[in-house]
Amino acid sequence: MRAKSYAKIAIWTITALVTAFAAATHIACGTQGDIIGGTTAWPVSGTKPWAKLDLGDGVLALLAPEGEVYLEPCLIKALGHHWIYFERRVVEAREDGLDYATHSEILVAKGRNAFDYEIEYDGLPVLYPTQDWEGEFVGAPTILQREDNSLVMWYAGGVAAGIGRAISHDGGETWEKDDGPVMVADQKWERGFVGAPSVIYHNHLFRMYYSGGEVTETSTGQFAGRLIGYADSPDGIHWTKRDHLGNNSKDDGNNVFYIMGPTQFWEGADEVNPDPYIGGVNSPAALMTNQAGRNVLLLYYGGNLVGDPILHEMSVGVAGAYDYNTFTKAPIIEMNPVVNQNFDLNLWGISEYLGYSEYSPSVIQVTFDLFLMAFAQTDPLAELTGGSRGIGLAQNPPPRDAAAGG
Repeated sequence: MRAKSYAKIAIWTITALVTAFAAATHIACGTQGDIIGGTTAWPVSGTKPWAKLDLGDGVLALLAPEGEVYLEPCLIKALGHHWIYFERRVVEAREDGLDYATHSEILVAKGRNAFDYEIEYDGLPVLYPTQDWEGEFVGAPTILQREDNSLVMWYAGGVAAGIGRAISHDGGETWEKDDGPVMVADQKWERGFVGAPSVIYHNHLFRMYYSGGEVTETSTGQFAGRLIGYADSPDGIHWTKRDHLGNNSKDDGNNVFYIMGPTQFWEGADEVNPDPYIGGVNSPAALMTNQAGRNVLLLYYGGNLVGDPILHEMSVGVAGAYDYNTFTKAPIIEMNPVVNQNFDLNLWGISEYLGYSEYSPSVIQVTFDLFLMAFAQTDPLAELTGGSRGIGLAQNPPPRDAAAGG
């Protein structure tokens, strides 16, 4: 984790790299090991600076057509290729002028390389609602590759009604779902909603980070919740929720707390009224790294500045932990948020209410010293910028000729 003064960068040997990768039995969205690190409280790699990449026409890696929103990407390197699994949400305008989601499904794009993606299967979904609990919505996928090269997906169903699991044995084209959700809301802080999972496999357990709390039905609300929780499982099916106070759902019923809430101003935290449901942090993405010989878990997440699900401005932040549920957020301003939109034109009374947002991140380590983030972007200035709603990419460290800032 990067502090104001950098520590010496330690470069590990190839032997250490091979050993670290051999120890992992699953490859997932953001679980590749980091071999460059610092000895200070903040890791050097994968934190700051990030640069959003200008990918040419349309800027975004995957640009959603009118009437659709692309969000909640899962960036993964598996089966010899880069992939972005993502949620396609169909929206329609109602009488109040706002876009509301009608249904959603999961699509996949295959990378020609780490930066160039094309949607597979003629745009047909690889996962869509088929079970009663899912209603009209499935999305927010997180995927692991198993040792037998099958893929396991956890996904959000319904309006944050629960988290389901599915398995693919043909490289991700077809998926077989479990019968019903593997996780539902049963803790007080979740307020009846859970979704947006991120799953890694480490130290012989599946470890899930997920969103909970209040959601909205608007397309910009993302169904993502306002707080982040943690659970672990020996099999990916039966989950025990835990918090940093030592509570767990097996022994303490519904008294397990969330592990992260809004505390920084860009997340919508209110210093006068410290209500955790004002503002929000959501859509976590876990990345296990090894820095200076010690495992460091980085958690990327979306934060909501305004705290209003309609007139919102979301950015991407990062926090770190030496265990699995006691996180320290990156320092504000100098680091957090790590990806956000800086308006070139500041119109008092107008621009601060534009819902230009970067959210629902997914991060992997592409090479020895390169981190790549996929994120969802919503841009109300579509007529001016050429961008609308889609999946963008950001890079850490920035390319030397990067024109876009973080």
